[in-house]
Amino acid sequence: MLAVGALLAQPAPDWIVVKALAPGSEVRVETPAGKLTGLVQAVSDGGITLLSGKGAQTAMRSDVTRVAVKKPHTASATR
Repeated sequence: MLAVGALLAQPAPDWIVVKALAPGSEVRVETPAGKLTGLVQAVSDGGITLLSGKGAQTAMRSDVTRVAVKKPHTASATR
């Protein structure tokens, strides 16, 4: 299961934040039709394209209700 942090908690009003995602970032995109999970391939003014086991999938910006980014795993050292 992914540990995710909300990037956008409301309908994507600030698409600039989404456009700043680096290619390869692991994200979950929610739309009224369902959820897409995968690696960011590209983000444009019109939508976001993810690469997953199902191939490339695009969610149109107007349909995106939430984008969540996987939190980086931090290793803790024990002595």
